Amino acid sequence: MRLHLVGTSFRTAAVEVRERLAVSRGELAGVLEALTARDGVREALLVSTCNRVELLYVEDGADNDAIVAWLLQRAGISMSRADDVLFQHTDEAAIRHLFRVAGSLDSMILGESQITGQVKEAYRQAVEAGTVGPLLHRLMRKTFSVAKRVRTETKVGAATLSVANAAVEMATRIFEDLAKHSILMLGAGEMGELALKGFAVRGAKDLWVSNRTLETAAEVAAPLGAGVLPWERRVDFLRRADIVVCSTGANEPVLYKGDLAPLRRARRGRPLFLVDISVPRNLDPALQELPWVYMFDIDDLSQVVDANAEARAREAEKAEAIVAGEVAAFGRVLSQVHVAPLIRAMNRKIADEVQREVDRTLKGLGSVLDALPDEQRGRIEAAVTRMAQTLGKRVLHHPIGRIKTLGREGELDGLEEVARVFGVEALLLEVRDGDAGPPTSDEGAESA
Repeated sequence: MRLHLVGTSFRTAAVEVRERLAVSRGELAGVLEALTARDGVREALLVSTCNRVELLYVEDGADNDAIVAWLLQRAGISMSRADDVLFQHTDEAAIRHLFRVAGSLDSMILGESQITGQVKEAYRQAVEAGTVGPLLHRLMRKTFSVAKRVRTETKVGAATLSVANAAVEMATRIFEDLAKHSILMLGAGEMGELALKGFAVRGAKDLWVSNRTLETAAEVAAPLGAGVLPWERRVDFLRRADIVVCSTGANEPVLYKGDLAPLRRARRGRPLFLVDISVPRNLDPALQELPWVYMFDIDDLSQVVDANAEARAREAEKAEAIVAGEVAAFGRVLSQVHVAPLIRAMNRKIADEVQREVDRTLKGLGSVLDALPDEQRGRIEAAVTRMAQTLGKRVLHHPIGRIKTLGREGELDGLEEVARVFGVEALLLEVRDGDAGPPTSDEGAESA
């Protein structure tokens, strides 16, 4: 029995590839049911967001290459691209990846909290689909516990972690509730897109993208559910927008002081936050002369990032240490849950073999035993049975001791090797009753 994870993320594939691999809410149950219907697949759940599509499953002899081919075929992607767009992890590596994802250590914006909720939702949907069993129930409870530890024991979610995130942090100092303000992105640069995603993570709802090429603006806006604004309307839209992120490839300003000055009355004194992360700068420096405008460029943001670099590294190290410790602990759990069922299976196998040999031996002595009085015959049969059972226990004594040691050390491969040597093919997970169900609430999941 193995844990296996196959997926893609913003680190390994472009958005157009992730979009093709993505699974919508309406398709999710069908995809999970199709997967668990395959030979050797016992349990499964799937996380599908704009930044990642990851399938985690428990398998016992499943054809993992065939599952990869199935995922790619479903998305219309050639199998020859598998190594370029997908990653795969097994057992402890899969656990580590899951803990890091839920703890926001693998996020585009390090420390963002949205991913934890997305993983919880994926778990809930898999429970509803009936594809989560004892091992994934136990693993997901631990996953949410790890995410909570990372959030409460470190400040990884509070540090300013990139130029884009610095823009978001600075905006929150001016606007307390981002959900109440319109945010406009000018251009389609990568850093601007990151900033827009950061605003979305912080609760912003009214997002807009404006670019000289309308199709490009639509590509950036779609994953975030943002609106698309024609480029020629950008100045007029500033009557409404309170935050503007500029990330274009232009060689000259795209907004001038003269564009904004007439808008003061229409804005009724509301402050306007402008952040220019373009190189060269695309906002007129004279805009800073307007008293109701707060403007920052990439140098301003870089100073914020540099000031937090040491703290950022320290908090990330703390978070990674938490994950490492929890991975090691759950790796031992992963092995321990096999120990009792394996020992029982081996005892049953030896007991069956012993009984067959006792029956064969007594049958061969039938004519001799039949000539004896019943009392003597009974003592001989009992002695033969006792001797065979004792030999069986002695044969198992050392292997069972080794199995317990392997379980304590988290050596799943060693347990499987012992199972193969003794011809015990099926290892059934043993999970306490308290581990066998989903949390009744988010808080319950995190505190497990």
